[in-house]
Amino acid sequence: MRIAITGATGYVGSYLTEQLKEDGHEVIPLGRNFFKEGGKNELQEVVNSAQVVINLAGAPINKRWNKKYKKELYDSRVLVTRALAECINASSTPPEIFISTSAIGYYETNGVHDENGRKGKGFLSDLCLDWENEALKTKNATRLVVTRFGVVLSKDGGALAELIQMQNKFHFGTIIGNGKQSFPWISLNDLCSAMKDIINNNNYRGIVNMVSPQNISQAHLARVLAKAYGIRLLLPVPKWVFRIVLGEGALFVTEGSHVIPSVLERNGFKFKYPTIESLLT
Repeated sequence: MRIAITGATGYVGSYLTEQLKEDGHEVIPLGRNFFKEGGKNELQEVVNSAQVVINLAGAPINKRWNKKYKKELYDSRVLVTRALAECINASSTPPEIFISTSAIGYYETNGVHDENGRKGKGFLSDLCLDWENEALKTKNATRLVVTRFGVVLSKDGGALAELIQMQNKFHFGTIIGNGKQSFPWISLNDLCSAMKDIINNNNYRGIVNMVSPQNISQAHLARVLAKAYGIRLLLPVPKWVFRIVLGEGALFVTEGSHVIPSVLERNGFKFKYPTIESLLT
C-alpha cells in the first residue's frame, strides 16, 4: 500500500514508518511544507494517490502551556486534520483508510472510560474534541479511525527514556503528588502493531483507545522503574512544582484517567507488553 503520514519524523512516526516499510509498504512523509500556504495542491496529489492516510501531527504536549504555545498545540492538530479531511473529501480516488490521532486527555479524570467514556473539562479535553471533530468531517467513502493515545513508552525514546536517564543521573525516582493518579500508557511496539492491525482489519471504525490493558498509577510506574534500574530512593514531589515549571501543562503529569482498550480487545489484538513490568524487565 501507499501510505501518507504526517508526523513521520517524530517519536512515534519514525518507528511506525520503519515498521510499515519492513512490511513492504511505500511511505510518503507529509512534512510541514504541505500545510503551508501554496502547499495544498501538492497535498491533494499525495492524498489522491494514497490508500492510507495516517495523521500523527502535533506539537509536543510536555512543555509549558502559555497562550502562544496553546495556539501552537491547537493549530498543529486541528488545522492539519482539517486540511487532510478536506483533501480526502475532494479526492476523486479517496484513500481507503484515514487514521487520525487524538489523546486520552479527552476523558474526565473520574471513573473508568472505554471508547464511550465521558469528556472532561478544560483546554486539553476541548482540544481533543475539536481535533476529532475535524476528522469526523471525512466522508463515508473512507474508513475513519480516531486513535486516542495514552502515554507512549519505549526505553529507546520518549517519556520513558527521559525518566530513565533522569533517574540514573540523580539516583532517585519521583512520585508526583500522592502518586495515585492513573497513568494510561502503551508501549511503542504495541501501538505500532495496533496501527497495522487497524489498517488490515475493516472492523475498526470510529474511536479506538490506544492504551495497555493494565491500569497503573504514577506511583506504581515510579516503583517499577526504580526496581528495574536498582534505584532505592523515591522522592515525592508536590504538584505545585510541576505547575511552576509547566503551567497549565502540568495537568499532563499531575492528573490522569483510567482508560481501557475495549475496541482493541474486542478485535482480538494481542499486546506484546500488557504490563509495565513486562516492558521494563
